[in-house]
Amino acid sequence: MVYNGSKLIKQLRTKMLIEWNITLRQAAKKMGISFATLSRIENGSRPDVDTLATVCYFISLPIQDAFIPVKSKSKKN
Repeated sequence: MVYNGSKLIKQLRTKMLIEWNITLRQAAKKMGISFATLSRIENGSRPDVDTLATVCYFISLPIQDAFIPVKSKSKKN
């Protein structure tokens, strides 16, 4: 599995703008993470596991939805 933040970012923006009606700074405070960290995530940076779990929890996104499966390559002998 490979991290794919597009679904996370889309869900985050939906929660912030539509459901919560708050700014990115306010969302970071609500989640207990720094504004800089949340800003980096929104701009496409990959978060650490703890931060990813926190953000997913607050935006009601199953953590596995932040990943995409990768087909493994078969080894040739």
